Amino acid sequence: CFGSSLERVSSRRSPKGGGEIVGAAGKVEMRPTIEALEAALDAGTLRVLDGAVLHRAVPPERWCVTKVDLQQFSILVQRCVARGRISQVKKWDEFDKNDKEIGPSIHTVNQQLIKPVTLKAGNVSWALMMHPDGLECDLFVTHAWQEGVYEFIRKVVQSWPRGARHAYCCMLSNPQNLDIADLISSPRESPFAKALQASKHMLVVPNKKGSIYTRIWCAYEAFLGYSENKIIMTASAPVPGIHREHFIIALVIAIFCIVEMIRGEARTASGVSLRDYEFYNDSGTVAVELMVVSNMLNAGYVSTVLTYLAGAAAGMNLGNKAYFFARSTSLLYGTFGSSDWDSAGQLRDGEPLLIQHPATLNSVWFISLGMCAAIMVARSDHSWRLQSAQESEQLRNGYTGKLREAQASVQSDKDMILAELDSSGLEEDVNRAVEVLLDAGMSTPTLRMAARQVGRITQAGYVNWSMLVLAWFVLLWLPLSNIEFGIIKPHLDYGKHCKSGWCTFCDGCREEYEESGIHSPDCEPLCSHPLSTATLWIPVLGALQIMGWLLWFAYSPKDKRGLAAAVLVRINTVLALGVWLFGTKSAFELPKQTLTLGGLYCVSYPILLLLSIAGPGQISRIPHIGPPLVQFLLFQCRSNYSHQSASASSAAPV
Repeated sequence: CFGSSLERVSSRRSPKGGGEIVGAAGKVEMRPTIEALEAALDAGTLRVLDGAVLHRAVPPERWCVTKVDLQQFSILVQRCVARGRISQVKKWDEFDKNDKEIGPSIHTVNQQLIKPVTLKAGNVSWALMMHPDGLECDLFVTHAWQEGVYEFIRKVVQSWPRGARHAYCCMLSNPQNLDIADLISSPRESPFAKALQASKHMLVVPNKKGSIYTRIWCAYEAFLGYSENKIIMTASAPVPGIHREHFIIALVIAIFCIVEMIRGEARTASGVSLRDYEFYNDSGTVAVELMVVSNMLNAGYVSTVLTYLAGAAAGMNLGNKAYFFARSTSLLYGTFGSSDWDSAGQLRDGEPLLIQHPATLNSVWFISLGMCAAIMVARSDHSWRLQSAQESEQLRNGYTGKLREAQASVQSDKDMILAELDSSGLEEDVNRAVEVLLDAGMSTPTLRMAARQVGRITQAGYVNWSMLVLAWFVLLWLPLSNIEFGIIKPHLDYGKHCKSGWCTFCDGCREEYEESGIHSPDCEPLCSHPLSTATLWIPVLGALQIMGWLLWFAYSPKDKRGLAAAVLVRINTVLALGVWLFGTKSAFELPKQTLTLGGLYCVSYPILLLLSIAGPGQISRIPHIGPPLVQFLLFQCRSNYSHQSASASSAAPV
């Protein structure tokens, strides 16, 4: 379409460059660069196509653009604004020319850029001007043309579904200079309907001016999305400043980690023995408590301060472990002098120091790092949750809860759409499907099934990432610590005295234990290699299950992730409560806990996997217990987010 201005370049280049597109037939099409497009506009070298003929030859489900096309289009609009090709419209669209976040409205861009350019190209749509053979539709984008073009493109690009390649977007897909009244004379046969039927995903783009469901064609697209059982997602813009927040939290953690290590060295220099070092202090507990409280609050200044305090406490906890590891390693291997640690893992004066041997600190390091990772994600959680609440408010703004009350520019369009809606008998079902979208952030067959059984499932599509990270690290730490203590620690502590060379407490070794002055255990496991005992393989099974859960979660449908994360957190909470009430010891020191380990790794972890894979839809269908179980799992203390106004939310720092 741009004559000799076309340029063959790598498809890996940035949106400012061009790229190759492989069409359905496997042939390579050429995409113009931004510079080539501007040059063609200036020189008037656009190749003229017959838009009327082309749009009847190419089916509507192929009037699509790529994600890179959208990124290029955003850059082109910015350049046109800078050069005065797109200007403000008084009393209608007085956008800020220097603004790169919102931009001119799509109405303005259509009148001043899309229509003039496509007119010169022969009245084709922008999509077919770029790709005359068309592209198969994977994604259908629904919006109301009220939003700024930069805002719109940022949301679509940020929320682009995995696996989708081409999108139908009406402002770029429809021929804006042609009279397509005959194409939409029947809503079911309209380009919108055919493209939506061909797509796999539907993306709803909210805006600050009003709900898209106050417009009749958007309402009809919601009806079609429900009728075709589509996955309907809300488009979200990237959260500003999120990387800066991560850096600040990481810096706080690093500073307090170093301070705690310096404090430990100062205590050692003042004569405090390593065996008297406060290895188990309260900083880790304080960090978790602060993070949980911050997670329950709105994303305001209080939650920000609590998150930073949690980062400081986590840094102190990490520094505590780091100093002890460094100091105990130097004693063991004589880094700064002769070793004060013997091969059995005890100080040379004979006093056992069971858990603090550096070889037994691997699992402790693991949980400390997990705590720091969770706190770093906590600030992002606040921002994502606030943005989710704002998007829900935007989609509710002006929407009455009934699609038939939507407005239309052409009354005949509304009459035809309402007639089809009435004849389908699905009006109330569609209204409920839209309500699921507003509550959960997405509307899918799984969530709609759950909503029919349970009622409102507020923010069911939301994942509390900070709590998920912490819970996952804890649930993996439990079996790892059992494995570690089953192989490393007992061998270091007692292997020197055991006849078999391993950590055993059989009657044959008891006399030697007592002679060595080591406290005799209260149990009598077999004197055998740890790899031959069930108490080792049970934790191995648990570790494999929790790592398998993470792999499943990474590739799971988005509508199941919210509940899967909630199940993980709930199980972690129950286990933490049990540990707090009853305490915990190594299974190899107390073989009677084999049954406890079996219940933990052979019951709790499989329940986690089964509930996560089933999802809210299938769980809600379990007679009697299904609906209350879904309500329990999805309940979180975030009601303040769910219904706060966008105006009030905008004052909170993000």
